[in-house]
Amino acid sequence: MHPAIVAIAKGEQDYILEFVVYHISIGFASLYVYDNEDSPTYAALFDQAVKDNKLSPDYRERIHVIHFPGNHFEKGVQYKALDHFVDHYMRDASRGITHVLHIDIDEFLVFNPCHTKDNNHEPFLFTFIREFIENEPCVAGVGINWRFYGSLEINKEENKEENKEEKQEEEKSVLKRFLWANREYKEGDDVFPPCRHIKTLFRVDRFKKFRDCHSIESIAGTYVVDTHKNKIRNKSIIDNVFYDVAQLKHYKVKTFPEFKRAFLRGRADFSSEKNGDLTQYDDEYIRSIFNVYDQKDVKVMH
Repeated sequence: MHPAIVAIAKGEQDYILEFVVYHISIGFASLYVYDNEDSPTYAALFDQAVKDNKLSPDYRERIHVIHFPGNHFEKGVQYKALDHFVDHYMRDASRGITHVLHIDIDEFLVFNPCHTKDNNHEPFLFTFIREFIENEPCVAGVGINWRFYGSLEINKEENKEENKEEKQEEEKSVLKRFLWANREYKEGDDVFPPCRHIKTLFRVDRFKKFRDCHSIESIAGTYVVDTHKNKIRNKSIIDNVFYDVAQLKHYKVKTFPEFKRAFLRGRADFSSEKNGDLTQYDDEYIRSIFNVYDQKDVKVMH
């Protein structure tokens, strides 16, 4: 089994190392990082991490960096990168890629091992893939819900010790630094709407094409399921929100300055024309969007 991640990166110098190290640690065999900076950036960053003993010297066998600058295409650069990945890497049989997950650098795939079978202590990702995809002849992939994690600008009265030294906190990992998130939901609950979005972990030989950056169209006779094995048919926004088996921790609003920079650079799934002139928006408007995504219902310690 050779599961791979494909991701596009811009302005992620502070976080991308943790992203790749973490996802390799849970079982991904390779990562394809599309470097959307104007000048090549991330290969040099990984080389420096090797010198600093933060990354294995053989990382180039597992982390593939493709410089892919600009957003001057007829569609968003994210979709151009996905097209390039499918044509040049995913369909290259010599690479042996069996499963693919497309996520962003601010998204971390996390499992709850209690809800799937232990299979001889193999990487838990493999156990998940076997149970949800490999053992189901008609399943092409699994749609995994977003869970939004709030910024450091939260619950300061309840969390004084954590927030007293925010500058030192910035040196910690994303997974340890941001602990407050939207709550879990039961059927019939009023759900924070973006949590209905999924990203899809899919089997390559049952893949037809990307419908969008969240979902796929699979080959005839197959379909995608959610993490409770309910069928998802051609949707990137689903009815149910489940976190008890797996979730995508989404760190969209780490701090307001970082959110503002990301907002002003535009969306990677939009062309530059569709993004338009983002400088017309002032801090008050950008802050209003930040506040929407700054979810802080519960503190999550796992």
